[in-house]
Amino acid sequence: GIREAHMAMFARSKLLSPTLLLLLIIGTAHRYGVSGSTFMLQVPRHDSTMPLAVTACPATIAFGMIMQCAISTAGESDRFSFNGAGNDRLMVRVARITGELNPAVHIYNSAGRKVCSEFTSDNIVDINNCRLPGDDQYRLVVEDTYQTESGDYHLYVQRLNNPGNARSIAFGETLAGRIDLIAEADTFTFAGLGGVSIRVTMTRTSGDLRPRIRLYAADGTLLCSAFSSAQTTEIGSCTLPQAARYTLILDDTGGRTGAYEVSLACLDNECALRMNLKVYLPGVSK
Repeated sequence: GIREAHMAMFARSKLLSPTLLLLLIIGTAHRYGVSGSTFMLQVPRHDSTMPLAVTACPATIAFGMIMQCAISTAGESDRFSFNGAGNDRLMVRVARITGELNPAVHIYNSAGRKVCSEFTSDNIVDINNCRLPGDDQYRLVVEDTYQTESGDYHLYVQRLNNPGNARSIAFGETLAGRIDLIAEADTFTFAGLGGVSIRVTMTRTSGDLRPRIRLYAADGTLLCSAFSSAQTTEIGSCTLPQAARYTLILDDTGGRTGAYEVSLACLDNECALRMNLKVYLPGVSK
């Protein structure tokens, strides 16, 4: 079956270029009756030597992953389900990659009430911060704004509190990353203490990326942000309100790709000492 075929391809994947591997997977999918326009691309983060892992477009949301699906005919809607908790905060992005689709995205609760919604006549639409009202099974719907066009699209959904597919970054570190698809955003998390001020810097190293940084508190509320059309953008000073794990979302300001470096610094002279005390005080677990 298709599962066994994918396993066999994965075993051979390191011998193939990403392009040849993708063509082989699509050909195998067609052989087993899976449409080539309804794939989820689980894009490997930050390691260009890893192959793409492709599966059928899912019915459920995977936080922090890029999903490739399609509106095949005018008037069609794609529906995805996910479990959410009260006060979860989500960001959602839909980006057209083929066709004339004008993407619209809506989030509904189990009673059918619309919680958040955005639409556009352009190629990219964003829900920047949708707060879920309660514990429930939610439904995310993607369609054409005017119900008249079709096309392939990328869907990216991230939970801003307790994000999925996130990398850790520590004070004093500089890490490399890539934005390979226009719907993509990269997520980093770090441990911070209340009352300290931090600096976050994002610098483009290749491509035409226009860097953007957004810093979120543990509850998913936006604390600080910065963006630029130049090579570098920086949150020069942002004070953390409490001891917690914080989230950084890094992406392009809209429609461009490229590689970058991100660095995190603490501006408090006592920061390192305070972090060590927090970790190693007697009776306090690491």
